[in-house]
Amino acid sequence: MQPSKLKTKAKQQEENDESYQELGSFVPITVQKGTEKETVKKSINERQKPHPDNIIPWPSRGDTPINEFVTEGYISCAFPTLFPTGNGDFLAPRQRTVMVGNYFKHLMRYEDGRFAKHPRFRYFALNTEMRWRAIQTGKIYIKQHPKDARLSLENLKEIISSGGKELSNRVLHYATSLRGTKQFWFKQRSRLISMIDCLDMPTILFTYSAADNQWPELARLIAENQMKVPAAALQSITTRPLLIGCSMNELASS
Repeated sequence: MQPSKLKTKAKQQEENDESYQELGSFVPITVQKGTEKETVKKSINERQKPHPDNIIPWPSRGDTPINEFVTEGYISCAFPTLFPTGNGDFLAPRQRTVMVGNYFKHLMRYEDGRFAKHPRFRYFALNTEMRWRAIQTGKIYIKQHPKDARLSLENLKEIISSGGKELSNRVLHYATSLRGTKQFWFKQRSRLISMIDCLDMPTILFTYSAADNQWPELARLIAENQMKVPAAALQSITTRPLLIGCSMNELASS
């Protein structure tokens, strides 16, 4: 083979090797358009911009009452400041079933404290849980007393007008499982009397009451940075009833 042809072949081989290296070992380098801080700030600003798909319309008012058991989003619509994005509603689709009591307990213990501090949400949560538990108890009663389930409105009015003590006693008996009701405390009273009958009369009795407004240890725990301003410290305490209740429960059980 002639020297000129050898040089041409070697040159072609070199070019092929360079092309292979360029294709096989190429690593793309993105051009930095700003610092890391600027990139993060830009990303946050873009996420915070209102998007048509993320805008939640203001709840509409109508004459037809909603069904709180099937209407998704009725809690988030009732408290838009607590659910600014509309996420986290009790009836929202989720992978696991969540009981209503655990749902409200989680919200009341939420890390930023906005649910526990809200002046009305705590009462809404308690009212909702009590009513739903009463409905569940009513279903148990109907299941165990099928004859009462067939009573019409006229029959109920007739029973009530004639006294209806037998029916009322049966119904009220099932209310003993509803914490806070008269029947619940009557059951606790009966248990206490039974304990006294079995164990004899106690020689000493301790009662606890949470004087939260005059509790310096609790004030230092909740409003450590506001101790020099009594009014501000008192405001911080009164807006956190859940924390006070949990502290009292821990103290009593320890």
